[in-house]
Amino acid sequence: MKPSDNASGNQQNHVTPRRRGRPRKQNPGTGSYPEHAFTPSRATEIESYPSPDFPLAHDETKQTRRKNKAVQIVESTGRNKSEKDAAKGLCGWVTEVQEFGGTMAENGRERFECISVIGQIEGHSLLPEGQKATKYEHIIPMLISCEEDDGVDGLLVILNTMGGDVEAGLAIAEMIASMTKPTVSLVLGGGHSIGVPLATAAKYSLIVPSATMTIHPVRVSGMVIGVPQSFRYMSDMQERITKFICAHSKADHDILRELMMRPDQIATDCGSILEGDEAVRYGIIDEVGGLDRALEVLRAMVKKRRSLSKNKKKI
Repeated sequence: MKPSDNASGNQQNHVTPRRRGRPRKQNPGTGSYPEHAFTPSRATEIESYPSPDFPLAHDETKQTRRKNKAVQIVESTGRNKSEKDAAKGLCGWVTEVQEFGGTMAENGRERFECISVIGQIEGHSLLPEGQKATKYEHIIPMLISCEEDDGVDGLLVILNTMGGDVEAGLAIAEMIASMTKPTVSLVLGGGHSIGVPLATAAKYSLIVPSATMTIHPVRVSGMVIGVPQSFRYMSDMQERITKFICAHSKADHDILRELMMRPDQIATDCGSILEGDEAVRYGIIDEVGGLDRALEVLRAMVKKRRSLSKNKKKI
């Protein structure tokens, strides 16, 4: 064989090693990849990434990719079908908690929808990155689904919130208060500001001994016009919150107003910080208790509802 033929043959059979890792990022503002990214050695690598022309074809959220990866790991193990199904259910449960902050707690007797209200309640504007938030566009559909699902016996609301948007918080509270199924709320850590009406919205409310609740007047952010109408609007909003709390708890209207306007307890604000037993003493919360007591109360309410339903069917 001639040396020239040998060199030519090596050149034809040579395969450029493929670089591992992701392809280069898209050009900012153009939505397209750099030309040198589309080389034969990177063709297979680029196929698995979203196309600039069809960005939704392969695009997935982090939670979906995480769940799919977990399911692939489960499928690759040598488990039987029942164990794989249980593992897949666990993957779905973890994803549901990560995305929406809620899950279904069930046993052989009852099925409870568990919803957590944590961080700050997000309103019509997105909160900055790095802040934990409860989105009302997630919670409201979950409440509707819980009310309409015959397989769900009751609702448990876990609260550890600093407050947030007043209208969004009241919207969630009104939804919980209008549900026909048994509802129980449990305050852990804190149920501050608009978290107070959220805690009282359930048919029965509990608070752990170490939790606190901050009761203070409504405040607004952004531009405020210095006219009487602005202050009247804030006063009317405060009155709506006060009426809601009193309507769904044993709290007295005048005492609650006094707690809101107290000037000597909070350094940079007016209002009151109530511990668990104080919230019960003022009639805002029904009982001091933890998770075991909350589930016990919820089971008792479900049992009573079932017995009333059976009596109606007999009649």
